[in-house]
Amino acid sequence: MKNAIPYLLALLLLLSALAGCTSAPQSDNNPASTDGNASSPLDTDLDTVIFWIPDFGTDVTDVKDVEAAINAITTNAIGVQLVLHYISVGDYGTQLSLAVVNGEQIDLALYTPVDSSAWLNFYANGVILDISDLLDAYCPALKDLIGEDILSVNSVDGAIYGLSNYRQLNSNTYLCYRTDVLEQAGVLDTFKSMTSWDTFESVLLAITENCGNVYAIGGAGDQPVTSDKCVWGTGSFSDAHSWDALGDTLNVIYTDQEGHVSNAFQQQDMIDTYKMVADWYQKGYVYPDSAISADASEVMIMQKVYAGSCVDSEYGVEANKTQACGTDMTCIEVVPGRISTDEMRKLGMFIPSSSKEPEAAAKLLNLIYTNSEIMNLLVNGIEGTHYTVTDGLGSFPAGKDISSCGYHTYDFLLGNQFLCVPWEGSQGGADFRDAAYADFLAAPKSVYCGLTVDTSGLNTVIAALSSVKDEYYFQIANGQYTDEIYAEFLAKQEAAGAAEYVSLYQAAVDAFLD
Repeated sequence: MKNAIPYLLALLLLLSALAGCTSAPQSDNNPASTDGNASSPLDTDLDTVIFWIPDFGTDVTDVKDVEAAINAITTNAIGVQLVLHYISVGDYGTQLSLAVVNGEQIDLALYTPVDSSAWLNFYANGVILDISDLLDAYCPALKDLIGEDILSVNSVDGAIYGLSNYRQLNSNTYLCYRTDVLEQAGVLDTFKSMTSWDTFESVLLAITENCGNVYAIGGAGDQPVTSDKCVWGTGSFSDAHSWDALGDTLNVIYTDQEGHVSNAFQQQDMIDTYKMVADWYQKGYVYPDSAISADASEVMIMQKVYAGSCVDSEYGVEANKTQACGTDMTCIEVVPGRISTDEMRKLGMFIPSSSKEPEAAAKLLNLIYTNSEIMNLLVNGIEGTHYTVTDGLGSFPAGKDISSCGYHTYDFLLGNQFLCVPWEGSQGGADFRDAAYADFLAAPKSVYCGLTVDTSGLNTVIAALSSVKDEYYFQIANGQYTDEIYAEFLAKQEAAGAAEYVSLYQAAVDAFLD
């Protein structure tokens, strides 16, 4: 994943609405309507697909112009026109679920790592349509492209509910920092060569002492100070490790590669990680509002609130973060990842159960995953207006960035990332996508790839665990750990049904490996 979204989200990761950026105009849900900014009205004789997309705070002011450019292609290619409807990521999952329950026409949508818009949440609440027959009828090229392993990750009892994005699914964990702050603190070389948390703490100290009001590290709603799916330990980076959480968004599920499932919050290495970050917090290194920040880490770094953060991302992370943060970034890998069920179910697309045009949506899905012109329009906007391409590399127009270019979103967010123009600064230059694809194909795979755990029978338990997570997790993961708070957290987690939740995953793993 490019970052994530944070990014991953983050990413993978990754994720809340970004403040201080241009908000997206929202398309009228009447397919025949047109906004005042639209380049051309919609044709009422064509099948119209309404596509809801989470707005991560990038500038999408010119969404109607991009929509018209896409429709100039799709109306001729497949007889389908598109309405793009951006919703703030913080409200996206709740608004989408409510709209589907109310029968509102939504024909394409995305799932993300945010709890309310996660695949498991949408599936458990009946938001996602079974698209097995639609894929067979309208998406043969898409199916051939992504293969059975990726298709199976959204499969329940042989039926397919949504599609993982075709992207770098081997997400790693990185520390990503503003290069100028590292230089100001005199620790750029130290940062690049460090291999332990003790050395990293010396970097945090140097930033705190030499860089004014910039906090040394921070977290946000899309990514806490600590990574969601890995433990750092407290010594060498080589002791840190990640795991396949099997799509769990509650951060409860911990697995090894030998078939054992347990509660991640009961791992001593995880507890030690929280204690180490709490020590940094007490020393003044951690941005104190990390636990309640509504802004994504990229915005906070761009605004120089804090110097850097921990992110889940992929091959080429420095270029991606430089683009997202609007300043040169230096990144080092802390924990290597693998292709996992968790990564494959982090970000993807689906047809909602309230779709009025599922066949047209399936045709459009096939085009999005296989047509580079459509993907670049959806991600980068109109070439020459919202971005330029020089020597095979994309860049923003002079004087513009991700928050002022008119239209831009993240390439890991939907469809086929490998079709997008690589961005300036990408590792390997214009050949970046080919190199990233080779890196993806060579990555190790979790033994659980393709496992879908049906949690729909534990909705009450999941709701209770989610409430406990909301109450405790972000303060613990962002430096406010104490033994007393953690004991309360574990007790409430157990009372909410954590053991039952872990047992369900263990049974699914046992059956999968049998």
